[in-house]
Amino acid sequence: MQHLEEVLQWTLQLPLPADERCLLEAALFYHDAVYDSRRHDNELLSAQWARGELEFLGAERVEVIVGLILDTRHKTVPKSPLGCWMVDVDLAILGADWDRVHRYHQDVRREYSWVPWFLYRSQRRKLLQAFLHRPQLYLTDYFRQRLEAKARTNLARLLEVL
Repeated sequence: MQHLEEVLQWTLQLPLPADERCLLEAALFYHDAVYDSRRHDNELLSAQWARGELEFLGAERVEVIVGLILDTRHKTVPKSPLGCWMVDVDLAILGADWDRVHRYHQDVRREYSWVPWFLYRSQRRKLLQAFLHRPQLYLTDYFRQRLEAKARTNLARLLEVL
């Protein structure tokens, strides 16, 4: 719930038209609606749930929201500017103050407590290193200017903690 609150707070600050902000907020609200650390299809299931719940918005808007949710799989660069905002908001936690990032890191470990430590550590390190090796973490100038340097510092510290 804290992540949801934080991402929705970010949307209030973004330089977006009201209609795009509403689509982004809806997508963020549903993007982790289904979350089971033992599954690999949480985003797809969350998108399907959103599709069913939001059909009253009309097919075109729902498909935009579904696409935004699927963008949070972080497998490819989003095809739309709004998708870039979605991904950046989702990753904004990496650029938070260290205490918050560290708590988030501990929360993630609790979510994956069923994974043996040595395996969790190895996989988590790979993920964090992959983010750190990206030429840029954030896709929008807005987030790059505000969070990129801090996020890189936090990622390096998280790798040290692991």
